Amino acid sequence: MFVNESRFYITKPIGFTEQPDFLNGAFLIHTEDGFETFRQKLKQEVRPVANLIRQRKAHLPNKNRPRCIDLDIVVWNRRIVDPDFYQRDFIKKTVLELIPDLKV
Repeated sequence: MFVNESRFYITKPIGFTEQPDFLNGAFLIHTEDGFETFRQKLKQEVRPVANLIRQRKAHLPNKNRPRCIDLDIVVWNRRIVDPDFYQRDFIKKTVLELIPDLKV
């Protein structure tokens, strides 16, 4: 169940920079699913669109090539589960906007 969303920010690509800017934000969601079940559900939702885009961009060798959507689980049960939280300021900023008292 959707609870809240952060502001959204336009950021420059990291790594493969020959692509458009990204739109980044975070959603706070409550679910009764376990971590793995929820992760699989996210993959199922993204896969049809992602496959279409990747087929059109197959000549680009980088996993960071342009995409229309990328969903990551960053925090699970108030525990940081994605190391990008510590490495990418836009992730940290959006998560802390939603969970300001998160222990980091």
